[in-house]
Amino acid sequence: MNVLIRENSPRRSRMISRKVQARALTARRQRLLTVNWLLAPSPTRRLNKQLMVYLISNMKKFIFIILIFLLGSFGNYLFFSIQNPAFEKLSPEAMYQKIIKERDYAISQAVARGDYRCCINPPCTMCYMEANQWNNFTAGTCACDDLIAQGKEPCPQCKAGLCSSCKLQSTSN
Repeated sequence: MNVLIRENSPRRSRMISRKVQARALTARRQRLLTVNWLLAPSPTRRLNKQLMVYLISNMKKFIFIILIFLLGSFGNYLFFSIQNPAFEKLSPEAMYQKIIKERDYAISQAVARGDYRCCINPPCTMCYMEANQWNNFTAGTCACDDLIAQGKEPCPQCKAGLCSSCKLQSTSN
């Protein structure tokens, strides 16, 4: 049934007003839904909050680990600086004694490893301290025992330590 409604009829004005009211209601609902959406907790906002909590708790652990590392480093520095005072602060006599002590310790370690075979006791220091013809130009080694076995002349320290009155003769003459 098609009813023709006139333009200025009261029925038409009621229909138009209902449409306007429906549109107004729809717009109001949209605004409310938008406001509620902004205020309501969404999965994304919940995830962001959980992420922030996770980051903060891990940041505390990270800072704690860094602090422990720094304290350990500082403790090691204090321990070793007290145990080994600076060489520059020593007196010249103490410097000399420390150098001799360290050199003798290094020679004894080389003898124990078998790298330093000296023919005299205590071992000579000349071959250990410098590269020369008696140690085949390799510092820290002594080949004087091999030189004596071959009939060649050993280093001056070994020569003096073997016998001050006897002369070793070279086979090269």
